[in-house]
Amino acid sequence: MPLDQIANVADIVGTVLIIVSLIYVGIQIKQSINTLNVNTAHNIAAEISAVYLVVAESGDLSDIFFRGVQGVDELEPVEALRFYGCFHKFYRAFEDAYYQFTRGALETEFFEGISQQFISFNSMPGVQRYWQDRKSWYNKSFQEYVDREVMSVDITEYKLPGT
Repeated sequence: MPLDQIANVADIVGTVLIIVSLIYVGIQIKQSINTLNVNTAHNIAAEISAVYLVVAESGDLSDIFFRGVQGVDELEPVEALRFYGCFHKFYRAFEDAYYQFTRGALETEFFEGISQQFISFNSMPGVQRYWQDRKSWYNKSFQEYVDREVMSVDITEYKLPGT
């Protein structure tokens, strides 16, 4: 076989190997992105669950939480501080979910589920008051999202158990 034919075959084999390598790298990147999305969803769910767990495990905080969502003005100053602290953690977790979603690291289906949960809390007077008092603590795009998407929802369909 002449040398130029060997060179042509080598070029073809080299090109095929490069294409196979690129396909393999593409598959690896896709798997890494999927793993990142799953881990992000897991971490956000754990963060939000941690807020619920703290409230559920503490009779005092459960009482403050229950009364606070109905109206912050009914709380003693220290109770209001605890209520705001709890919702600060909750809002930060949701802000993180929003940030991850807008960056493509959180899937739409998961984000929509969390959004519904968030909207149900925001339907309550005490939480709306928290947002009005503390929204400047959050990034601008998140503030706009909450004001546009969350606070504009018909809140009559949401209700805290026991109210």
